[in-house]
Amino acid sequence: MGAPRLRTIVGPASILSLALIGRRRATLRRMRPNWEPPFAPTFSQPLTARVLGSGPPVVLLHGLGASGRYWGAAYDRLGDDHLLVVPDLLGFGASPRPDHGYGPDEHAAAVCGCLDAAGVTEPAVLVAHSAGTIVALRIASTRPDRVRAVISIGPPLYPNSEEAVRRVAGLGMMARLFANNGRVAERVCRWVCQHRDLAARLAVLATPDLPPEIAADGVQHSWHSYSETLMNLVFAGDLSEWFDDIAQPVVFVAGDHDGVCDREWLRMLADGHDNVRLETWPGDHQLPLTNPDAIIELVRRSL
Repeated sequence: MGAPRLRTIVGPASILSLALIGRRRATLRRMRPNWEPPFAPTFSQPLTARVLGSGPPVVLLHGLGASGRYWGAAYDRLGDDHLLVVPDLLGFGASPRPDHGYGPDEHAAAVCGCLDAAGVTEPAVLVAHSAGTIVALRIASTRPDRVRAVISIGPPLYPNSEEAVRRVAGLGMMARLFANNGRVAERVCRWVCQHRDLAARLAVLATPDLPPEIAADGVQHSWHSYSETLMNLVFAGDLSEWFDDIAQPVVFVAGDHDGVCDREWLRMLADGHDNVRLETWPGDHQLPLTNPDAIIELVRRSL
């Protein structure tokens, strides 16, 4: 019985399937963005962050399941004429992972504490990606003294929680698991925490279209930091009332193939507030990886 089964497993159809999978993976690897790792972090309290340069401050905030390393070496050029601060958000990357406390106010307070530690005294341009944009908007709505402008790239803003759950698949496997079955997601996440090195290697294999370092950073969190951030930020539903307290310029940047963004809702928010505008760029949810030059130019125009 063993030999015939082995022949079935490695038959022509299976060999063809493996060849096609291998070819697809090779194609995705060739499509990886031209990314290089940034400089190492320079301090670790209250958040791990890298700090470069001097001048008008610019802060880069990453999204869910990422770290400050997402903003690669291309963004270090901002340190040539700005004070650049790039933290790992609370509970992610190398930053502390408390057992609880990952709502928008806790994330905003952690970032503001990081700016204090970095010596930032002027209002900063906050450049944020994905779930990090909600942190940036919360800082703008509650601490306007800290913010000069917000550049919100791929913002997961929705009119209600149901729409958030529908679109969350674009945020990755863990987000899909969480939306469909929280218990399975928790078991997977806890296994990742117990086998982080192996999980990082698997993440690299599972996402050949991403730079390996960024894929590996996708496991640098805890169940509490991931689930509470997803629930309290992305699944929170309508946050439009925050914009009543934001006077600074806000720019939404959405890729025309970004399934995470609800561009219709973003357009409604922009149309309802004179200080908010929406730009649609060619691309998907990874615009910071694929368009660093355009984003840096947008930052400099904001200053």
